[in-house]
Amino acid sequence: MEISNYVNSSQGIEICEFYGISKEDFEKINVEKFLISGLVQKVYETLDHSTHNHIDINSQVDTVTYDARHILLSTEGLSEEDKEKVRVASEALLEKVKNGEDFASLAAEYSVDAGSNQNGGLYENISLGEFVSEFETAALSLSDGMIYPELVESPYGYHIIKLETKKQTKRDLTEEEIQEIISADLEPIVNEWIENSVVTVNEEVYKSL
Repeated sequence: MEISNYVNSSQGIEICEFYGISKEDFEKINVEKFLISGLVQKVYETLDHSTHNHIDINSQVDTVTYDARHILLSTEGLSEEDKEKVRVASEALLEKVKNGEDFASLAAEYSVDAGSNQNGGLYENISLGEFVSEFETAALSLSDGMIYPELVESPYGYHIIKLETKKQTKRDLTEEEIQEIISADLEPIVNEWIENSVVTVNEEVYKSL
């Protein structure tokens, strides 16, 4: 975004009104920031992203997605006594699954997870971090087709988990990851700029603040 567009944006206008300064003064104050931002981007584009020290921000990274089924018996809001009853019932269901009873049918009958119970407890293409850590850790510890041998307790209750398949895939970098890469790559260059820079103060603008 160019400095003039930023000054005339709703955010720029709000800032001017909040600090009681004119658009012209606001532009003078921020023009250096925009110039540096543009320069930083240009310098970043000149870096050699083929070396181990740099990662291209347009690249993709390895990740995992997975398909899994679960049966959830909720313990939310229950007393300790009632939670124990749910645990016992969950253990009985787990034994049925281990003994070869149809997982999908049991999920449809007993699971309280409305998002999956009518689909045999199945969730597909689950991304890392999408589910609670207790569920994800248990599911990803399995090989395709395996059932986790114990109940998995989460804040939602007790889960019985079956991993259908685990897939290696690619994903785009997040905005946070991109900014971290840019910051790490440019840090030595920026530090050199700071060491060699000469700072001058616009007294007229400074006194108007």
